[in-house]
Amino acid sequence: MTSRALRLYAMCGAALLLCVPSRVEAQFQPRRVTRAAVGENYHVEISAAWWSPSADMTLSNTASDVAGTTINLKNDLGLKDKKFPGFDLVLKASAAHKFRVQLVPLKYSQTGTPASPLVFAGQTYPAGEPVTSTIDWKAWRFGYEYDFAVGTRGFMGFIIDVKYTDAGATLSSASTGIRSATARAPIPAVGGIFRINPAANVSLTAEITGFKLPGSWIKSASGHYLDIDAYATVNFVNAFGVQLGYRSFDLGYTLTNDTGNFKLEGPYLGAAMRF
Repeated sequence: MTSRALRLYAMCGAALLLCVPSRVEAQFQPRRVTRAAVGENYHVEISAAWWSPSADMTLSNTASDVAGTTINLKNDLGLKDKKFPGFDLVLKASAAHKFRVQLVPLKYSQTGTPASPLVFAGQTYPAGEPVTSTIDWKAWRFGYEYDFAVGTRGFMGFIIDVKYTDAGATLSSASTGIRSATARAPIPAVGGIFRINPAANVSLTAEITGFKLPGSWIKSASGHYLDIDAYATVNFVNAFGVQLGYRSFDLGYTLTNDTGNFKLEGPYLGAAMRF
C-alpha cells in the first residue's frame, strides 16, 4: 500500500470521526422545558407583609370658614415612624387576567407640643400646649391586571386601579377639647408590571401605578397618586413563598375642606399562599 493511499484512508477516517458526533448530537438534542416557573400556577393568591416605612405627612382642615393650618405630623405633632401590615388578594381568572384587592391599614397615635398655633377643624390649638393626635388611614386598592406577554420565565402587563383613601384625624388638648375630620377620596390609576424568573423558584417583580386628577375634572376635588413597588420572591413550593421588597407610596388630595399629602417609603417582608 503506497503512502498516498495511507494518507487517503487517514483523511477519510478523520472525516468520518468528525461527522459522527454531529449526527449523534442532531439526533439526541434535549427537548425544551415549557413548564411554568414555581409559584405561577394558582387561582387564588393571598399575601401579607410587614412594612417599615418612613413617613412624610401633612394635612389641613377648614371648618366654619376658618382656614386650617397645614400641619406637618412629624414636626408639629410628634409623629414617629412605625411598622404596619399589608394584605393582598389576587384572583387569577386565566394566565393573562387577574383581579387584585389590597389593604394597608395605617394608624399613628402620638403627643406633641407645637411651636406655633395650629388651626384644625375650626379650632385653634395654642403653641406650647401638648396636643394628642390620632391619624387613622386605610389605603384600599382595587385593580385589574392584563398580562399581554406571558412566558415560562416571566410576564409583562398593564394595571388599571382605583385607589380609595379613607383617612381620619383627631386632635385634642386640655384647653381646646377634641376635634376630628375625615376625608374619603377615590383616585383612578394606571400603570404596568414586569416579572422575570432568573431561576425556576425565584422571581423579581417591579410595578408602578399612578395618576393625577386635575381639579377641573371633578368640582372641588383634585389629587395625585404614585405607587412604586419592587420585590423578590423565593417560592419553596408552588403554594408558598416569601417576599422581600421596597415600596414608595405617594398620595395627595384636595377636597372642599380638606387637603392631605402622605408619602411613605421603606422595605417590607412578607409571605404568599396560593391555591
